[in-house]
Amino acid sequence: MTAAQNFVLISAALVLMLPASAQAEDFFLSADIDRLEYRLGTGGRDTTATEARLSYGGNHWKLHGLLEAEYSHDEDAWEALELQGRFSIPIADYWDAFGGVRHDDHSHPARSYAVVGITGLAPYFIETDMSLFLSERGGLSARLKVEKDFLFTQRLIMQPQAEIDVVLSKGNETKAEKKNSVSDVGMRLRYEITRDVAPYIGINYEREWGGNGHPLQGKKEQGGALSFLVGLKLSY
Repeated sequence: MTAAQNFVLISAALVLMLPASAQAEDFFLSADIDRLEYRLGTGGRDTTATEARLSYGGNHWKLHGLLEAEYSHDEDAWEALELQGRFSIPIADYWDAFGGVRHDDHSHPARSYAVVGITGLAPYFIETDMSLFLSERGGLSARLKVEKDFLFTQRLIMQPQAEIDVVLSKGNETKAEKKNSVSDVGMRLRYEITRDVAPYIGINYEREWGGNGHPLQGKKEQGGALSFLVGLKLSY
């Protein structure tokens, strides 16, 4: 069964288990493409990357479908293709707890995970997402994502972001689990033509780290990957 089919079945089961009062509240549907960008790598590694979210729910609960994908043009292959299905509930002002499933279709081999975590707004309006992943083979990993908007004007906005993935314990290793951690930092300057359409430019830097805390020395990873990017942010 595919990841998309798993997500649909889990979403339907969660909705059926909701109390009648929650099912009766007003729902909303939103779709966001936070990043749709072309990355021009300094080492000749050009990629297209996207992050998208589909959300449905109300004040008491929400269902989310998350997509993260990266396509390498020089290798003519997907470097990453990740799909998550989450069910979230509010636990405090500006904070939600969530649980769900994650499927990596290009992690060599493909692998599925159980997911738990919290997401919300940290002090100083820092958007924060913290996740724990338990793979079907027993591997445990964690991910932290943070980003913040700095408004130069009501339309011109600078957004720094950082993400780190850390392998805490290894199951039957996939290609991704052979790295002890992956760090990714970037800076994007966007102009909001409307609240729903915003082109942007920026830079991004990614490095993969081995189990000894030193950078991996493979051909692609050596020295990290710096890229300049142009992209589009869309909301519905």
